[in-house]
Amino acid sequence: MKRIIVPTDFSECAMSALKIAAKVADKIDAVITLVHAYELPVYGFTGGKVMYDGKQIGKIKEEIHHELGRIAKMDFIKKYKVETHLLPDFKIEDIVTHKTLKTADLVVMGTNGASGIRELIGSNAERIIRKSISPVLVVREGNEKKFNPKNIVFASSFYGEVYERFPKVKSFAEMYGAKIHLLNINTPKDFMTTEYSENLMISFKEKFKLKDVSMNVYNDESVEDGVINFCKRIKADMLVLETHGRTGLNHILNGSIAEDVVNHISIPLLTFKIKESPKPRGVIFPESR
Repeated sequence: MKRIIVPTDFSECAMSALKIAAKVADKIDAVITLVHAYELPVYGFTGGKVMYDGKQIGKIKEEIHHELGRIAKMDFIKKYKVETHLLPDFKIEDIVTHKTLKTADLVVMGTNGASGIRELIGSNAERIIRKSISPVLVVREGNEKKFNPKNIVFASSFYGEVYERFPKVKSFAEMYGAKIHLLNINTPKDFMTTEYSENLMISFKEKFKLKDVSMNVYNDESVEDGVINFCKRIKADMLVLETHGRTGLNHILNGSIAEDVVNHISIPLLTFKIKESPKPRGVIFPESR
């Protein structure tokens, strides 16, 4: 891991994300890239064309550059290598698709969650999770005070598509000396026998030679509720979820567990994108070993 991107809107929530990014950078000697994106203000309409006030835009850019530089020199981060990027006329979720930023090793961003109409539209964190090919660590204001994950929940179906990306999760857990809790959620609409679930987790555990690990099958009304309730039960201090990064109509129809959970969980959430493949859910009889 060599580059950590931190999107900022200069809020306290974004500052919490930057402080956590600094803690991660301290362990892996990474460059922190602090990024602010904004859409250009509209000055007026003439002949159907959008006009901008050049002086006003120049002043905005100058103020933002100054603020980015000020933050980069704050005591908690000044000992690290920090780059700053200003992306005018960019939506925040497009940061992770920028040609110089899309290959980052980790994105760390803050969120206040979403509720009401904002939840229907989607939070910035949701949109970045959807678009990023890099792992995304989403944190809430205050998470930085105790950020030292020792109990990490990895919720998954444990099918083959997750195998390719899990080594990074394992490395992250080892970096903090954390115990990994493998978790499979059973719901009334998506049922799998305990024995079948355990067989999948045993194979997964053996494949990656996991030692400090627990295997758990948890029943709940929905996958989202099950993940959140299990994390509360064991007092987890980080959750890891896979995501398929669905967009457009496919996202509206199918949604994403990671994107739903990010709005409602209080502990840091690490997501990583995997390829989607059919899953043999609704299994009644266990796979024999």
